[in-house]
Amino acid sequence: MRYAFVTGMGRSGTKFLGSLLALDINAFSTHEYIGNREYWLVSWYVGKVYSNVILNNAKKKIDAQITKDIFIDVNGYLSDSVESLKDVFENPAIFHLVRNPKKVVPSLMIRRDDRGIHKIPKNQKDIEAWTAMSKLEQVCVNWVQTTEDLLQSDAQLLLFENIIKDYDYLSKHVLTPLGLTISKKQYDEFKSKKVNKTRGWLYRYLYAKYKGKRQISKTITFEDLNDQQRELFYAICGPTMDKLGYK
Repeated sequence: MRYAFVTGMGRSGTKFLGSLLALDINAFSTHEYIGNREYWLVSWYVGKVYSNVILNNAKKKIDAQITKDIFIDVNGYLSDSVESLKDVFENPAIFHLVRNPKKVVPSLMIRRDDRGIHKIPKNQKDIEAWTAMSKLEQVCVNWVQTTEDLLQSDAQLLLFENIIKDYDYLSKHVLTPLGLTISKKQYDEFKSKKVNKTRGWLYRYLYAKYKGKRQISKTITFEDLNDQQRELFYAICGPTMDKLGYK
């Protein structure tokens, strides 16, 4: 069996792409098969001494239970595990899925519970700066750190905006390298469905109550940010956006 992994910052289209690639009947493509939030955080702080163990256990389960030609996990929890994936899986294809942070950052802000544990820097100077930041700034820092680390890896870059508007881009950069067969018709039909959309207020209220989390009353878009917030956003995210061609 062949192995492929697509990772990146959460809310970058991972669930959409995992579901899209599952249209190939010979592929087992899924979203966040390996790991969870705990794995995401511990792999960042502890590194390969932890992630290699967890990934080895996951590989045993995958090999025992999945019989498709290729296993694909589209999974933001693996964003700090590129080297571990290469250690554990035989010649895996690894991709970095990125999306304009104008879409990602506001979406993360409405999902980020201030009472939870979050991915903070590792050195004292950066931690001191982090504690003085607003939620917006912290989410921007997370986006930049994750994106820059993956840009420095050998993961192949994928732009979500191109995937959802250009079948030829998907074919050239994903389908052909992985040997997947998904027709233009299948792509167009699937694209018309919205995957992992932000739910309505009542759903989010009931879900927050069920999970014991704080409910955020409304969705946030980049257009909702005030001038000062946009200035902070561009100050943090701007240089990385430039590298990716985002305005």
